[in-house]
Amino acid sequence: MKLNDVEISVSKYISEELENDVVLYNEERMKIVVLNHTASLIWKTIINNCNNQRNLSTNDIVIELQKSYNISEEEIKNIHSDVNETIKLLFQASLIKAEN
Repeated sequence: MKLNDVEISVSKYISEELENDVVLYNEERMKIVVLNHTASLIWKTIINNCNNQRNLSTNDIVIELQKSYNISEEEIKNIHSDVNETIKLLFQASLIKAEN
């Protein structure tokens, strides 16, 4: 599956929902990551597309967030950078990784 034209894979993880957050435990790195509600929606969108072998872009994720949060067109530009930052953090936490 490609995310923003980069072939990716998802690391093995265990997830647990706690109130408005999702806690992910990366089994390979033995690292815990806590995602707020918005970041968890981004994560779930990536996972769903990965499971269905569908490519995904930041814009696709923004569209999903727009549906969930009823975001105005004016706010969309700011959302793109927030989604890209969350994707970057998921890479840094080794929850998703680029395939060579």
